[in-house]
Amino acid sequence: MSDLTNPYGVDRANQGGYGQQDAYGAQSAYGSQASYGGAPPYGAGQPPYGAGPGMPGYGQPAYGSFGYALNPAVERVRSNASMVRIMAFISFVTIGPILSIGAWVWGAMLVSEAQGLNAPMDVMNDVSGARKTAMICSIIQIVGIVLLIIFSVVFPFLLLALLGEADY
Repeated sequence: MSDLTNPYGVDRANQGGYGQQDAYGAQSAYGSQASYGGAPPYGAGQPPYGAGPGMPGYGQPAYGSFGYALNPAVERVRSNASMVRIMAFISFVTIGPILSIGAWVWGAMLVSEAQGLNAPMDVMNDVSGARKTAMICSIIQIVGIVLLIIFSVVFPFLLLALLGEADY
């Protein structure tokens, strides 16, 4: 289409004024009406894929900006943040704090890497959320292990010491 001011092919100069239209049901002669959208004549070729009036061609950035292009390094960081979160949750049913502390360290490394890449805010929030999840999981597991040791080792000795002093 070459005429951007007249995209539908209607000649406004010969159209007539307001209220001056053809009678109801009257049709113009065959071939005199412009086609909808001003399609090229038969045999003129086809526009590239995705190219239409006002649309970029295939592979061109949408809306004329490169802001929608994905940075593979940032997407890798986002994917690794999901893995950190999964590792933290799996640590509850497997080897415990060893896995969650490893996820915590990996999450901290991902935060610094995302800051170095100037990642968008949603990626930064995702990475820091994964690190916090790993941190919370490891703290819960460490506190659980400490409480288990206290109640299984220290508490019986304390109970025996209290009962030993009571002369029954």
